[in-house]
Amino acid sequence: MRLLVLSNVAGSMDKVVDILQSRHNVVAKEANISESTIAANAESQLSSKAFDVIIVVARDPIQAGMLLNKKEGIDAAVCSSVEDVQLARNNGANAIVIRDINSDLLHDILSEVTGGGLPRLKIPQIRVQQNAAAPQQRARQAQEPEEERAQLFKIPSFKMPQLIPKQQPVGKRAMPSQKKAKQIAEPEEEERPRTPRSGSLVDKIKDYLGIV
Repeated sequence: MRLLVLSNVAGSMDKVVDILQSRHNVVAKEANISESTIAANAESQLSSKAFDVIIVVARDPIQAGMLLNKKEGIDAAVCSSVEDVQLARNNGANAIVIRDINSDLLHDILSEVTGGGLPRLKIPQIRVQQNAAAPQQRARQAQEPEEERAQLFKIPSFKMPQLIPKQQPVGKRAMPSQKKAKQIAEPEEEERPRTPRSGSLVDKIKDYLGIV
């Protein structure tokens, strides 16, 4: 299939050509021209049967589609999805206007324009080398906070000191409590009655006063 790409949007041509050129003969023309000039160029190229389909990327896609449809021998459709392209191609459209060049569906839309089968660009995968000890290290790091919390809330155990009774040395004086108990156990000797003194007056006074 011979394709002609016309655009007045700077930088858009590379996106379209990178997708199409792998399977089809593509002629791309990008210039700072108006939508009416794009329509005139499309008319001349299709009338000469130099190309089968024209793909248009315009600053104003709606205006470009209307101007293209005014030209003799051009059936244009503005497409923003794969379904739009399918309907347009089934109705004999020979000019496809891309509504959004930055759409994520650009590859699918262009693939449908050309009948499918366009390969997607392969993005090289970057492999990140993983350290074999990384899982073990992460597991050890996850275990450390639990051990720290266990140590934080651990109640220390205290050993009560054993009280050893103090033995009294042999020959030492007994304690007051023992002495008192001994006095209670042994009754005191009764006082002997005093015998009155006989003799002088002084002795009698001493006996009276209780003087020994």
